[in-house]
Amino acid sequence: MNAARTELQKQIREQLAKLVERQQAIANDRPLPLPEGANDSFPYWHPTIPSFALRQYRSGYGIWQLQYRTANGEKRTYTCGKAKVTTLRQAEDLAEKALDQVRGGKDPQAERRELRSRSARLTLTRLERSHPDLVKRVKAKELTPNQAATKAGIGKPNVGEFLQEYFTAMARKIHRTEGLTNFTRISPRTLKNYKAFAKHHLGPLRTIQFDELEKHRDKISKRVMEIEEELSWQSARHFKYMLSSGYKWGLKAYTGIIKVNPVPGTYVPERPPENRADDDLKHLLWPELAAIWRACEAMAAAAPTTYKGNAWGGSKPTAANSIRAGSVFLTRAEAARQTGIDKSVIWRAIKDGTLKAQSRRDRGVEDHPLKKKRGYHRRTYLISAKDLDAFAQSRAGLMRSPQYEYSVVIRLLMLLGLRYSQIGGLRWSELGELKGDKFVPSTSISVLRQKPLLKDGARRKGMKAKGGEGSTLLRYLPPLAVKLINTIERRPGRDLVFGVGPDGKQENDRYKKQLDEIITEQIRDRQKEQAERDPTVNADAEPFRKWKLHMMRHSFTTLLNDMNCPPHIVSMMINHVFAEGASATSLYNHATYIDAQKQWMNSWVTRLLNEVHGTDDTNVRRLRSIETA
Repeated sequence: MNAARTELQKQIREQLAKLVERQQAIANDRPLPLPEGANDSFPYWHPTIPSFALRQYRSGYGIWQLQYRTANGEKRTYTCGKAKVTTLRQAEDLAEKALDQVRGGKDPQAERRELRSRSARLTLTRLERSHPDLVKRVKAKELTPNQAATKAGIGKPNVGEFLQEYFTAMARKIHRTEGLTNFTRISPRTLKNYKAFAKHHLGPLRTIQFDELEKHRDKISKRVMEIEEELSWQSARHFKYMLSSGYKWGLKAYTGIIKVNPVPGTYVPERPPENRADDDLKHLLWPELAAIWRACEAMAAAAPTTYKGNAWGGSKPTAANSIRAGSVFLTRAEAARQTGIDKSVIWRAIKDGTLKAQSRRDRGVEDHPLKKKRGYHRRTYLISAKDLDAFAQSRAGLMRSPQYEYSVVIRLLMLLGLRYSQIGGLRWSELGELKGDKFVPSTSISVLRQKPLLKDGARRKGMKAKGGEGSTLLRYLPPLAVKLINTIERRPGRDLVFGVGPDGKQENDRYKKQLDEIITEQIRDRQKEQAERDPTVNADAEPFRKWKLHMMRHSFTTLLNDMNCPPHIVSMMINHVFAEGASATSLYNHATYIDAQKQWMNSWVTRLLNEVHGTDDTNVRRLRSIETA
């Protein structure tokens, strides 16, 4: 017994020593590496205090965390200090005090929030004595308490607090500052990613006073390089985007205090050679466009316009991974796999009561297989297979193959040369018929009209112009584009043509990968057929070069200019300011050139279809080398 106790005490001392070592490494800005398999963070649990750990992030940032449950059973996470400045002994004392409060029926996290709220009220109380005008603006939600305190000289937030104000303003979509209504908005997904970067990767930038970051551009560059080394060059660039976006907002929110965006001029992560294009050609050539078009036709033929079943367009459900397909209850993930309905749609149906669901701890599901499976929380919602089937049947008319939609979007990109967000976010209300100077809804679609601002005041994605703020886009739609759009049935109560999300059809690497596989397979098959006819031809097809969807916009502009289309017509169609015409004359020119657009768009479609169906040699790389020679 004594030997076992001694061994246990030895193990406890070793674990505590490791915690001290990690904390000191973080404090000295030399954090120890995370174990293999850890994503962005990893908790190192305390050997004696339950649910207390040192959580270290991949960026090197660390905090002491205590997890507990309130009297109502709600889960809470309480921060006991930053590892950079809080030692193990200090964190243990804070954790023990918090646990004593929990045992007494209190909620220390809720009390901390109340203290922060009191701090904001105290700030307002101090402002009422000397700056009643600022208090009125705070109550009118023109300023936050921190902004008002900064203007009064009471105190200034650091970069971390400043970014939290920015995220709050973006969540409201509309924020008012200095009497100015700013409609700048970012998507919910971007906002979520920005919050994650600010939470985990700010590092030493967090504590710098927000209006003095301009003096520390070397620290911004150093932090970006560290993120590039630890994560990837894309993550480093996204971190810069987050910081720059926040300070662009701050230029208006803190007018006169923030005078310049500190991010431009700092280190820019370079794209690795393996992620760059094969050569300097930034646009696709005719044979390449034809190969992509044929692959889209093949993808559309394999995926019906409407469907029942899983998300791959099949006629039968996909068997669930964790439990049998014939089980009585399913999780949201399994329900999505078996029906093809997005998890977010299923969750909204559960919240509004359309789809019945129960948690694992509810009566009647104690013997469910998930109860024995690790990794599932006891509040995991389970859906009856019978209710799920009825819900899927009710949505059958709203479901369609995502591959088919993707093939239509890609072909419209090729035909119109617009940005992906403009086609993926296409709305039925933007399609109409031109009658004089007015647009009226019409089933015979011939003109596309996209406004830079949506009804809620948010700027429409993709509606920007080099050299200007962008204007309403007026585009002639060729009959082929009309035919493709008409294959999409309009969903009741939904203005967006494609997709199921709030912004329409989003880009998806999964579908792009499928399209690339189809292109490679078609080139290989046609190359083999050609080799059978001519033995001198190599039967091994060269791989299709790396390409991006935005290259179609470059191709549309470049190839139309090669066809001798006037540059101002091309600029009008792609919604860019014509460089040579960017003068006083262009400010007064509101012509839409619909007749000229019709002429050149019909020529463009004819040439494209001739390339798609009128050529026998599909060795795209060889044709590209011949054309560029």
